Amino acid sequence: MDDQNNPDSQQNPSQKSGNWKFTFLGGMSEIGPSDDNQAKLPQTFANQESFPLALSQVGDRVKILGFKTQEMVNQFHARGLTPGSELQVISRTPIGSVIVAVQDYYIGLGSAMANQILVTDSEH
Repeated sequence: MDDQNNPDSQQNPSQKSGNWKFTFLGGMSEIGPSDDNQAKLPQTFANQESFPLALSQVGDRVKILGFKTQEMVNQFHARGLTPGSELQVISRTPIGSVIVAVQDYYIGLGSAMANQILVTDSEH
């Protein structure tokens, strides 16, 4: 039997296993129009042009300005997605799901999540 197709065969020692880190944040619960749930941009970023991360393109380098709602802020912060953080868009689907590079790891965001993160071009 060909060892390449045998899932029980050992990995060739000369092959390097990936040492990259990856996290995926998927869908969100429905968010109502409550004012309590609306996030505000930090004052230092209030005058910059912002757009949802879901509208960015592959290769874009963007800076997080804030979040549309408070619902996921703690999860975003726990993964290094904080206002002022710079991201590089690695992949994007037509519906707005993205994979971004943050420091030394990748984060995948479903389109609902990516739409909650407000960014600007990192040159600003």
